Amino acid sequence: MDAKLNVERAKNEWEVRILMEDVADDIINNNVNGAFEKLAHAGKIFKDIKDKDGLKAKIVEDYISGGGYESYGYDYNALSVITMTEDDKNEFNRLIREKLKENNTLNCKIQTKDEFKDFCVRDKIVFLTDNDVLEDISGYTGIIRDIYEDEKDNCIIEVEIEDGRIIAFSTKDYSLSNIDYAYALTTLKHHLFRISSKKVFIYDNGDTNYNEKYTQFTDVKRAESDIKIYTADYGKMLEKAQIEEDGQKVLPPHYNE
Repeated sequence: MDAKLNVERAKNEWEVRILMEDVADDIINNNVNGAFEKLAHAGKIFKDIKDKDGLKAKIVEDYISGGGYESYGYDYNALSVITMTEDDKNEFNRLIREKLKENNTLNCKIQTKDEFKDFCVRDKIVFLTDNDVLEDISGYTGIIRDIYEDEKDNCIIEVEIEDGRIIAFSTKDYSLSNIDYAYALTTLKHHLFRISSKKVFIYDNGDTNYNEKYTQFTDVKRAESDIKIYTADYGKMLEKAQIEEDGQKVLPPHYNE
């Protein structure tokens, strides 16, 4: 990437960062109207696809190519799809991994399998818990760099975690049930683990209530450089996010668009 593009990206990321701080502050101060107005005006709400399957396919497409991991030097830790439910999270992880396998980004000739999951070299993962072998690791994301067997035929996984450290562990000592794919995360885990991403794709499934959406949109401050919200039903999303002002439910000004 040349110097001019680097300068332009830095400018855009700075502008988006300011936007997201303003949006999060608006939500915290119960100014939902202002938050949605700013997001819509900045083109950060995608509402052109009305069916959920089509919308999910669009998110996966954007993650993979348009503004996705290719634009960030294949840095998977730079990107997160945020969902409200475990089911949606699992589906996005499956869909994204399928695409990464198709284009040979994941090296699945070198992989480890258990009863429930397979992990490949270059997979993005999240550690779900600590134990005596891996302390203070819960909530960290990382990229699998290598999978191999040691002299005792134990499966060893080498991971570069988000803070730059490289760790290796045996699946005998740290079970595969303690890690998960991390292309998509639920809002709850994204919030509790305090994971930051350069770009965040938020999927609105149309079923979240205001309290859940409050958590979801206050979490936008975790995005360091860009954000995009995808919804199949824009009006319903705004209706779920409306608040009481002087006894009246108030919708953001873009409700009728």
